[in-house]
Amino acid sequence: MTGGIVQIPSASDWSAIGVETTLAATLVAVLIVPFFARSQRGVGLVALVGVLAAFGVTLLPASVSTGHSAFFGMLIADPAALLWRQVLLLFTAGVIGIWFGATSRAVPVGDAPEFMTLLISATLGLSLMGATSNLLLLLLAMELASMPSYVLAGFRKTKRHAAEASLKYVLFGAVCTAVTIYGLSLLYGSAGTLDLGHWITATRGAYTPAAIVGVFFVLAGLLFKISAVPAHFWCPDVFEGSHVDVAAFLSVASKGAGLLLLARLWDGASHFATPMVAGMAAVLGIVAVVTTAVGNLGALRQQSVKRILAYSSIAHAGYLLSAMAVLPAGRTSLLAYLVVYAVMNLGAFAVLAGVERAAGSDDVSAFDGLAARSPVAAVAMAVCLVSMVGLPPAAGFLVKWKIMSTLATAGGAWWWIVASVAINSIISLVYYAKILRAMFLRPSTVRQEPSRLITALASVCAVTLVLMLIAFAPLEQWAASAVFWQAPVQTP
Repeated sequence: MTGGIVQIPSASDWSAIGVETTLAATLVAVLIVPFFARSQRGVGLVALVGVLAAFGVTLLPASVSTGHSAFFGMLIADPAALLWRQVLLLFTAGVIGIWFGATSRAVPVGDAPEFMTLLISATLGLSLMGATSNLLLLLLAMELASMPSYVLAGFRKTKRHAAEASLKYVLFGAVCTAVTIYGLSLLYGSAGTLDLGHWITATRGAYTPAAIVGVFFVLAGLLFKISAVPAHFWCPDVFEGSHVDVAAFLSVASKGAGLLLLARLWDGASHFATPMVAGMAAVLGIVAVVTTAVGNLGALRQQSVKRILAYSSIAHAGYLLSAMAVLPAGRTSLLAYLVVYAVMNLGAFAVLAGVERAAGSDDVSAFDGLAARSPVAAVAMAVCLVSMVGLPPAAGFLVKWKIMSTLATAGGAWWWIVASVAINSIISLVYYAKILRAMFLRPSTVRQEPSRLITALASVCAVTLVLMLIAFAPLEQWAASAVFWQAPVQTP
């Protein structure tokens, strides 16, 4: 209500939350299904259909726009939010595929509705995170994404490692949430408005001391979602204690939402050449270099593939932040890298889920002789790992090259980050090579092979990575078209 007049949301407002409305309907369906059928897989199928239906909504003409605000400035409907929703929903569908292929039989009877409810609720929150710069909705979306994630991390209720993982995740999350709320309160006090995007544009990169403190507090909270240094400590333990499908979901979905939200806010400020903006870019660059180094060096001594992929996830957060530091020039390379990262991570975690199911372990030795008993899965895993290193014939090579090229074009001190990306890529080859050696050069110690569904999912990811390298132009155009929209500043 404004000035005594009730404002009714328009059709464009409702179309802006078509994805979230579909996911909410899917939640209801998942909760109702057990009253009619006690099939675990039936619940999973309903969840999968609902997620794919939400993806279908993103393809409707009403979802495509050059950018506008919805629900009186609470939401932003723009190409960047659309790209994020499409990536998120396809990735979540892939995670459900991992659940079908490896985890569903390990989940106690009756737990499938809980698991799917938590997964879709987290997806709904992460979708909203990528489509707002409103302080209140931002906080609500972060909590809607975080609360189910804490429970998902400890969903293996009878496992001590799962309880430990969930507790660590909750403690780190609580601290970072408190820091974020305090930062948001400082920003609201400085701005006098709930719309951070509008405030950033209106101030033109000149901030009060309180606002600067608030910005760094909010950044600290987002670094937790991204699993970047110094808020990365939770990541390896949570990945190790969680189901593989949950670890896969957290590795991309949580990270991607935090990155897109940070990119949305930072993109508005990066257009202004002020000391504050230059200092913030330098901070992001330093965090990127340190995060990449910590992730790659931490992975070198790991024998658990879950922990290797956890540290790898930290390292990739550093690569993504490297592109973030040079926004707006780095926007295309950032979004293209995020898309490729989602595909290669999904494929790697799918194979890991199949191997862990077959061998009962996620140790590197569980991959011994995988090429002999399941050559398709081994080759798919190899393509995903090679893509993570940044080598052909996978798309990881081009997106990492694009980030380095963008940094090199910026010149100056950014050359140090180019060198960091190159050196850390070489370091990463060492620990990925441990898995490759186990798959192709060691004799098999396990007879059982990954399920056909897992192998098919990993194969689709591997083929997609190769095709994205061969036909990179469509991916680059898709990323380039995903611009961030900001409300125009009203001049007096």
